[in-house]
Amino acid sequence: MAKLTFDCGLYYRLLDEETLAIYLRLAQPLVEKAGSDNLKVYLYKPMFLVASEPDEEQAFRESYINIIGNSTDPLARFEGWMIMGRSAIEEGISLRYLFNALDEVKDSRHYKEQAEAYQELSYHYSQK
Repeated sequence: MAKLTFDCGLYYRLLDEETLAIYLRLAQPLVEKAGSDNLKVYLYKPMFLVASEPDEEQAFRESYINIIGNSTDPLARFEGWMIMGRSAIEEGISLRYLFNALDEVKDSRHYKEQAEAYQELSYHYSQK
């Protein structure tokens, strides 16, 4: 559900605050029932596509970093760090997030994710 919402928001610009509220109303009870920070990493990913007030955005980012840190699944942590890095691409801190993502998968058999991290790092350096 989170991936579909994120992809529609990213590629088709169908996500706005009203749609996001509907998505959260549907998805949050499932995540709360499971009680997993692993799922919260994915649940909150679409929220990065909706502009908000700077103070609210900063509070959300700090909360999201805590959720990533509490996650026990390396792929969920990878996904969380990647979205943090991509969402802050204009800021210097994005590089740290992207390297965090790479660290989550670099000594594993998650070759697709490794390639994705290297590709994003390459893009970051090409923009600088």
